[in-house]
Amino acid sequence: MTRVRRALIGAMTAALACGAMAAASSDVALAHAELIATTPAASSVLTEAPPLIVLEFDEELDVPLSSIQLFDQKARPVVVGKTVQAVEPTSVQASVPPLDDGIYAVAWSVWSADGHAENGTFTFQIGNGAVVDTAKLIDTVLHGARPEPVVGHALSVARFAAFAGLVLLLGGLFMVAMRAAPEAGPLDWAARRLLWIGWLLLVVGSAANFGLLGARAVAGGLRDTFDTTVWSKIADTRTGGLLVARLGFVIAFVALLANLGARKRMWWRIVAVLLGLLTIFTFSGAGHPSVERHAALWIGNDAVHLACVALWLGSLVMLAVGGRAWLADERNASAVVRFSRMATVAVPLIVATGVLQAWRIGGGLSTLTDTTWGRLLLAKGAVVVLLITIGGASRWLLQNSGPRSLRRTVVAEALLGVVVLALAAGLVGSAP
Repeated sequence: MTRVRRALIGAMTAALACGAMAAASSDVALAHAELIATTPAASSVLTEAPPLIVLEFDEELDVPLSSIQLFDQKARPVVVGKTVQAVEPTSVQASVPPLDDGIYAVAWSVWSADGHAENGTFTFQIGNGAVVDTAKLIDTVLHGARPEPVVGHALSVARFAAFAGLVLLLGGLFMVAMRAAPEAGPLDWAARRLLWIGWLLLVVGSAANFGLLGARAVAGGLRDTFDTTVWSKIADTRTGGLLVARLGFVIAFVALLANLGARKRMWWRIVAVLLGLLTIFTFSGAGHPSVERHAALWIGNDAVHLACVALWLGSLVMLAVGGRAWLADERNASAVVRFSRMATVAVPLIVATGVLQAWRIGGGLSTLTDTTWGRLLLAKGAVVVLLITIGGASRWLLQNSGPRSLRRTVVAEALLGVVVLALAAGLVGSAP
């Protein structure tokens, strides 16, 4: 391995590490389902015990991972009924046994249909005369009802790994398919290795995401990621089911990676496109667009956005660290030209679909400056503008000086692309 390639891979590794840290630092405690009403009402004083505890939210919920717990004024748990869906899909409820007079705390944890969690606590009182430090009671109850902070950070890193793996795998496969011309030489080991790294990141990131959802659901720590007793509940949710499907699709990619020599054949290309589209929809179907009105339209918009990002950025990384032959060997010039043409179409689609998505989800200009989600979106937009500027310079160099002149600009674009992925992972974990 040459010094130049070592430097490039080192720079990419550093960028990946920075991206993971940026994703981990996002405020993953923010959620997407907001509590709008409770029965009994918070801080209410009742004459008798309520038959039910009902929580109403502004978004559809994944009930299997939602829970309602009840504690007495000494923070001792009171057995309540199973948490089930109420009349509306935006509500959950649990039956309540007969209760003595006193103050009680309700600790709840819910999952919105787009795969994000929220929890909280409120108190109510039965009868008069009870004197309890409710603030201390709430703190005590919440301490046992929230997962360890490391679980939230690990979820963000897992999302980032899955995004990065998707980009490396799909974009890399696109470039490999474009290099199938008869005059092209054998595929370098560096390119094959990058494809397998992308596949591994996608598998590990998706599997970790699935397990960490379980740790989050039981308010535990990293060790609870491997708690098989909660896996079936996760699989019953929309997000969990899509993660299981994604793992199945990614495993099927092994057949393509093991038969890269057949990339010129029609069956290989059809299977690659089909698996790529199905995998992309497992991301879009579990994100913000899935809970919007006219969800199918917005899921499609997000899928186009993600597909174009994956092809564009993944191809850039392949050109940067997938072997010197991509830019140095004249036999690969046609593949580089095809990439340039693809980018000319993909980049406008990325911008258009991204703007539409931000407008729909954000809900107003104030969101851009008043929320973590908005600030991350502005940062992502700024990096994308810089990426497009450098991309324009790369296209000019390609047309006037050939592929050999692209080494520095391609590396710069690939590094900025990793930053974009980190910011995208942060957006997924933050509330609009």
